[in-house]
Amino acid sequence: MLLNESGKWTFSKIAEDYDAVRPHYPPELIQMLVRETGISGSARVLEIGCGTGQLTLYLAPYGFQIQAIDIGAALIEIAQKHCRAFPGVQFLQSAFEDFPIPDERFDLIVSATAFHWLDPSVRFEKTATLLKAGGHLAVINNVSLYQQHKGAIRQQLDEIYERVIPRKNAAQYVSLASKRGGLKQEFQNCPWLEEFKSFSFPYTHQLSAADYIRLLNTFSYQHNLPLDVKHQLFEEIESAVRADGDQIALPYEAVLMLGTKRTRTN
Repeated sequence: MLLNESGKWTFSKIAEDYDAVRPHYPPELIQMLVRETGISGSARVLEIGCGTGQLTLYLAPYGFQIQAIDIGAALIEIAQKHCRAFPGVQFLQSAFEDFPIPDERFDLIVSATAFHWLDPSVRFEKTATLLKAGGHLAVINNVSLYQQHKGAIRQQLDEIYERVIPRKNAAQYVSLASKRGGLKQEFQNCPWLEEFKSFSFPYTHQLSAADYIRLLNTFSYQHNLPLDVKHQLFEEIESAVRADGDQIALPYEAVLMLGTKRTRTN
């Protein structure tokens, strides 16, 4: 991801590709989330950064009253189409920082591959304000385990990245895995939350060469490279993957972090 905040505006520009090729979340993670929080029936849920509704569509069949927000109009338009069969799901184009505090608080706030984009100075404090006492915060991240990808194709792709991307552009990149480490520490140190839990679900996301390029273009860092650099990078990567059988298996880890709002403070 980009080091600067402009990266979060990338996703609405490529909403259809984002919806088509971004990895979803393992069903076991959703089941764990519902089981560990104990929410049921018409529980009030706020989803922050809903994107095109990948997570929303997993939660909607439970019957929760879901308020899903995102800054991208094009993303929300697709999410609405996915969830049109679920009247309990409402969408709003809004940044989390601008979202108004409702009279009735939420039983669960969940954010999937988006919480790291929120303003660090307010994200935990405002979450606590929006939650009922005893309510839950769930942060989910799909983290690439690209470093575990082995073989000649991995070495070839590494060589392409190192050769094609100028150092000044490479310096703008920070991995989500590194951001996750800091976020976990913030989560555990938050005075409003207790009972921190973390669960990990490894899986593989397999794509054709063409779809792999579509995926790369949905990542803020690579999407916002200079056009000549991006064109050469994507052309060489697609050629390499096609020559390796036209398929690439990407190792991922879906991480679920959970906390509960304290019912009282000391």
